[in-house]
Amino acid sequence: MLLTVPAAVSCAAAAVGFLFGLGALGLSAGPGLRAPKWIGVAAMAASVYAICSVATTTELSLPVRAFFGRIAVTAAPHGGASFQITLPLAD
Repeated sequence: MLLTVPAAVSCAAAAVGFLFGLGALGLSAGPGLRAPKWIGVAAMAASVYAICSVATTTELSLPVRAFFGRIAVTAAPHGGASFQITLPLAD
């Protein structure tokens, strides 16, 4: 299976998002640093969305692409989580 350019970009975005999410979750485990927890959760959701878009842009069967498309729609609230994170910073 050959990856297309959008699929390769999605793979890279998923890897970066996953690593950033792990770092933010690890940072939030420390004492007094609970704020990065939600940034890590949003980054993890974004990486799930990106990896599901890899499956929808490759030449897989239609039921498999539909399944990963549904998972991507479920993981899509990372945009809303990002908006929710910025609200307390605006004060």
